[in-house]
Amino acid sequence: MAYSFFPSASGDPTPEPNRDLVITEFSIDPESNDATFSFEAKPGHLYAIDRSTTLLPASLSSAGWLEIEDSLVAQSEIQSFTDPMIAADHSKFFYRVRVKENASSRTALMYARECEKHLGPLPKFRYEDAIEIPITQNGKQVIVTKENIGKSLKFGDKPAAFGAPYQLGNRVGRYQGIKADGSPNPDVVFVTFFRDGGLGVIGHNMKTGATCFLSIKDEINGKQNLPTPDKPEYDKSWQTPAVVAADGCVKCHMADPFLHSPWIDQVRDPKNPELTLVPLIADFDSPYFVIGKEFPTPPGRKPGAIRATIPKHLEGNKCIQCHAPQCVPDFFNVKLDELKMSAPFHTMEMETREKWVKDREAIREYCQSLDIHYFESENEGE
Repeated sequence: MAYSFFPSASGDPTPEPNRDLVITEFSIDPESNDATFSFEAKPGHLYAIDRSTTLLPASLSSAGWLEIEDSLVAQSEIQSFTDPMIAADHSKFFYRVRVKENASSRTALMYARECEKHLGPLPKFRYEDAIEIPITQNGKQVIVTKENIGKSLKFGDKPAAFGAPYQLGNRVGRYQGIKADGSPNPDVVFVTFFRDGGLGVIGHNMKTGATCFLSIKDEINGKQNLPTPDKPEYDKSWQTPAVVAADGCVKCHMADPFLHSPWIDQVRDPKNPELTLVPLIADFDSPYFVIGKEFPTPPGRKPGAIRATIPKHLEGNKCIQCHAPQCVPDFFNVKLDELKMSAPFHTMEMETREKWVKDREAIREYCQSLDIHYFESENEGE
């Protein structure tokens, strides 16, 4: 049984059963000595887990409740928790579950810790590690200086996918994930994007599909020394997950975590120039889900699903042979018919442009049926 605790007249907490918090299952793994239990929860809400060797009040015992988890976000109505190796010495112990604040009020640090459970330790993100994305005019690169950095040009050869199409000085970076022991994790990648003085980060586990969207606060300059989650000033520099989610990340990052355009794909991987720096990792069945209940499910996907749902009428559609459906809103600078694919897909695009008219139209109709509102103002007056 899980308990909620309220102060008694003597000042000691007196346990009272709370029907909203009920431990439904409890088991011990005889090989690992892990103790695992499940409890009834509300998805998206934040819970704390405490452990004690006695149920006696603090005034009668030197042993009190030890908080062993302070930010467990419920992923479903039955949430599980594992206490590793606790049963090794066969001691008696008790657990209690406490409701904390709703997940929508979580701090940036709370979200970072949740991300690290799926992606491993977050790297130290540096402006100096990122590579400048070139802007060319008639094939000639425009040199970025202190005077023109951040300036938006009127024309260029390759526009950015969205935002200012020809903004000077934007940078993109990439970090390999690491495991808790410091060894490389080839399944995890972090991509940084510096623009307008700010920084956005996408962390992605290519094996599981787990993805995090991070962003520094508007008043923080991306060139400065940015703290990692182990620093006490982390919350002062990074946005809360609720603020990041409100930007509508998943509405644009719909098919997979990374958007590609001829502009950003100019930047190649220094370790293998044949590959783009921003990884081309998606196919129509690639796993992808966003960590954090603050973030809605990407359009066109079923809640809780890690793979895209392909409607029956789109099965066999040639436009989604390589990736899941991706809708292109009006504010994108490259339209569906205008996008020039980068190598190695450019020859395929040239060969099939005229042949895929019906398939492209079917994707357009599908996107319209989703009725995606990219900005809150679109809902005003409805």
